[in-house]
Amino acid sequence: MTQKLDPEKTDWRNLPAVPEDERPTIGEEWRPSQTFLRIHDRCDRAAMLYLKYRAGAGGHPLNRGTIFHEVAAAIGRHAIEHGEGRVAPEIGKDLLIEYLDRNPHLQVEAKERDDLRWMVVNFCLAEYFEPESIISLESSFELEVGGYTITGRLDRAERLPGGVLEVIDYKTSPGMPDAEEFRRQSYREDGSPRWAGDFQTNIYACAVAFGTFDGFHLGEGYEEFKLSLRFPRFLYPDGLGTRTVTVTRTQLLDFMFDLEQQLRRLRDVNFGEGKWQPTPGQVACAECPAEYACPLPMLLRADSQLANADSLEDLERLATAAEFMSKRASDLRRRVKKRAEAMEEDHPGVLDLGDEMTGVRCGSDVAYVFQTGVRESVDKAGLAAAIDRAKAFGEDFDLVDHVTVSTPTEFKKRKIGKR
Repeated sequence: MTQKLDPEKTDWRNLPAVPEDERPTIGEEWRPSQTFLRIHDRCDRAAMLYLKYRAGAGGHPLNRGTIFHEVAAAIGRHAIEHGEGRVAPEIGKDLLIEYLDRNPHLQVEAKERDDLRWMVVNFCLAEYFEPESIISLESSFELEVGGYTITGRLDRAERLPGGVLEVIDYKTSPGMPDAEEFRRQSYREDGSPRWAGDFQTNIYACAVAFGTFDGFHLGEGYEEFKLSLRFPRFLYPDGLGTRTVTVTRTQLLDFMFDLEQQLRRLRDVNFGEGKWQPTPGQVACAECPAEYACPLPMLLRADSQLANADSLEDLERLATAAEFMSKRASDLRRRVKKRAEAMEEDHPGVLDLGDEMTGVRCGSDVAYVFQTGVRESVDKAGLAAAIDRAKAFGEDFDLVDHVTVSTPTEFKKRKIGKR
């Protein structure tokens, strides 16, 4: 049931309290999970619906993530129990099949299952397990903050040389953040690190630094923490695709203080006053467990606003216009790149933007910049055949033989200094 509100009399930026019979119920010993807090960080109402509908129905992406993380943990445990640094891909695929057989409710379509097999193979080829360094492998944690006990499970944590503790989170999403964009999110203009732009990974880092795992303080004595996002869809000669940022204990303390403030809002405003304000946004609405239970009218949810079309003919016209404009924009950007290349060849230095960047401004602090990229593609069929031959005949194979590296010149939009 959705809260009924008068459109002409409602302050949509400060909704009234949710009626008593529509509020979620929690027990006295309720402990917020890191997933709940991540959703609550973006939208109070989505967090309320997460509690009310017990996290909602699991879609394919969510099930895919659950399956991979459980199988990755099983692979790690197998490696440690058998004293193996790495686990053969075939064993990894067997563990995947066993897990799917035990958990048929975690439905994923055929394409997702194929992606899972490939991610498991990449994981087995790339990840090395050193028992002396690993201090946590898919372990549950507790973190005391603001009168609450936050719970969750950490993918992996291990000691690095130099007194640094690495916190690893595996991501099964189809895309990996652009390296330059991730750098801008993770470091300020003066080069000092900021949080990694990932709420969940910072919770994990705080759990290691200040929380407990089965009663043990794993991060005691560590002052630096390397936060690593690893993407098993991307396999390179030196390992899985990874994005990292190193933060200090002091920075994590700042995040803890911020988390305390969030929990005060949860206690005093959400549970205390019964007010769960919806805050629409592309990510918040996409991950909401019950988006259609939101009291905001569609017209006030910019990211889900309907196109102004009264008929199928109007809707098709708008869709055609969107496709046309997309192609026009792509074509124009390609032609701008070609003209810029010719202009730079005729007049070297004319496109100099400073800081060793060459490109064309497209705003006061934005430009299309020439960048030499590195693309590495894996011959999946050849690699799979090599693995089969190694298993059947003991043939040696080198991953590098199945990786093709190219260095295309890209024309990417990025932030630059103002004129």
